[in-house]
Amino acid sequence: RDAVDVYDTTNKLVGFHVLLSPGHRALRTAGIFSSPTVGTGGGGAGVGAGGGSGAMSSLVRGGRSNAVVLTSGGSIVTLTEKVTPDKVDLLTQKNLYAAAISMAFSDPQFYRPEDITALYRRYAEHLYRKGDFSAAMDQYILTQGSLESSHVIFRYLDAPKIPLAVKYLEALR
Repeated sequence: RDAVDVYDTTNKLVGFHVLLSPGHRALRTAGIFSSPTVGTGGGGAGVGAGGGSGAMSSLVRGGRSNAVVLTSGGSIVTLTEKVTPDKVDLLTQKNLYAAAISMAFSDPQFYRPEDITALYRRYAEHLYRKGDFSAAMDQYILTQGSLESSHVIFRYLDAPKIPLAVKYLEALR
């Protein structure tokens, strides 16, 4: 069976994957890129069909991309890229915070530094709930200046977590 894969080369993610119906093959793919700037270096989105055959790529910054796939069954499949906030929301819903933060950094048109700091806090809270206190502290440290220090320190007052609270206090200096 043929597959249609969309790769986000900027953020090193598989953006979309679907297996075509049995008996359908991807005959032709085309990328349609509408963007304020299209460049030749630094990343973008690539579309490929059928395990790498007929792969296409272009470098896109700040716009939306479309891909059209013509199948042997006569179907035309159109894929439209979501805007960055929608992609970040999907990633955070799946608890893929590192990828969401990376994607937010890559699009300053939608994400200001305080928005990214809010993502760090959500990531820290997620890690804390999972019981990964050390990794959570690393994320809390990245929120310094926008999150009340007392919130973090209070969470780490248990005896086994005191060294992590000290780490946070040292980072405040």
